Amino acid sequence: MHEAGALPATLRCLVGFLQPHARCDARARRGRRAEAGVAMAETGESRSGATVLLVDDEPLVLAMMEDFLTVNGHSVLVAHEGDEALRLAHERNPDVIILDVMMPAMDGYEVCQKLKADPRTRGIPVILHTILKGTEVEARGEAVGADFVVHKPMRPLSLFLKTVEAALAKRREAGWASRTLPPRP
Repeated sequence: MHEAGALPATLRCLVGFLQPHARCDARARRGRRAEAGVAMAETGESRSGATVLLVDDEPLVLAMMEDFLTVNGHSVLVAHEGDEALRLAHERNPDVIILDVMMPAMDGYEVCQKLKADPRTRGIPVILHTILKGTEVEARGEAVGADFVVHKPMRPLSLFLKTVEAALAKRREAGWASRTLPPRP
């Protein structure tokens, strides 16, 4: 059995999420970011500097995805539930939204449908991120206007990054104004 100080940085951080009052130290956070950066180095992906709105009710998922996206050059906004996501989408106009399907109060399908019905947010690409499997998930995602549906856990992480980049390219091609994305060359 490892002593607490001997645990790898990522594991110490995971333990911190399981203990309500424990917090990740800066060293553990840097360790996760360095590990996440390996995927970028392996794929040779470029950093687009986009603003990503990440919506999930699971703190561990949020922390890991936020670190991965940050290491890969994106600014990340975080929402823990649907109403907060809608508010941030209107206030901050993110370049892409990664939206968990299964959330309390308002699920990801309903949030996506509201985003796509609103002229101010309909051009923001939405990636539904879910643990659910099956063709009905993709069909329902398409019905509410989602641009992509990805399944948890997404492996390799480079595939997840490519999905984010595809969503950003879709926004550029559609000509939707962005606060952070450079114009098409």
